[in-house]
Amino acid sequence: MLRKDRAVLVAEDNTSLLQLFCRILGRFDFEVITATDGIEALDVFRERQEEIGVVITDLEMPEMDGLELREHLQVLSPELPVIAVSAWADTLRFGDRLDRKFSAVLTKPFTTDVLVERIRDLMDNRE
Repeated sequence: MLRKDRAVLVAEDNTSLLQLFCRILGRFDFEVITATDGIEALDVFRERQEEIGVVITDLEMPEMDGLELREHLQVLSPELPVIAVSAWADTLRFGDRLDRKFSAVLTKPFTTDVLVERIRDLMDNRE
């Protein structure tokens, strides 16, 4: 079983970006669980809910977007921190709903430091 204070579920449909998340977060000793769309992420979360400390989701994904994923996760675990990552145009499309639904919203591109700091802050505040 993974440690909840180190395990991050990343939902990203772009394989290159998903691999990049894995490399970056791995360098900071996070244990990364991956999903390639919102439906897979929801299934993984249901199976491994006790292990996952933070979810990072892209907003634009096939089958189920990041906002829909967040709504489902909130039912299963209302206190779960969820970070949305998006392109600037996605942020405009979803509007102010993002700030109300997500623990944090990071607009691409963002730095590794910003990502890691946000994850650590959310995990620390959850304990």
